[in-house]
Amino acid sequence: MKTKYVLITPAHNEEQLIEGLIKSVLAQTIPTQKWIIVDDASTDTTGEIIKRYAGQYDFITYLRLPREDETTYYDHRTKVVLNGYQAIKKLR
Repeated sequence: MKTKYVLITPAHNEEQLIEGLIKSVLAQTIPTQKWIIVDDASTDTTGEIIKRYAGQYDFITYLRLPREDETTYYDHRTKVVLNGYQAIKKLR
C-alpha cells in the first residue's frame, strides 16, 4: 500500500522562501495527495507565487485568509474539506 498524505502549509510574507519550499515538496519521492497552502494576508508576492504553482498542479490549493491570530487560523484550517482524511497535526 502506498503512503498518502496531505500537507497544510501556512505562509505570511514568504516570497523569499516559498518557491524553494514548493520545489522541494514537488521533488519528494512520495507525492502528496493534496497540498493546501494558506496565505495569511501576505503583503508581498507570496500569493502570486503560490497561485502560479496551484495553476500548474491540481493537488495544490491556494487559500488566502485575512490576517488573524493563530487560534482563528487553525479554526479556518480545520474547516477545509480533505475528502476522507481524518487527522490534522499542528506543526508549529
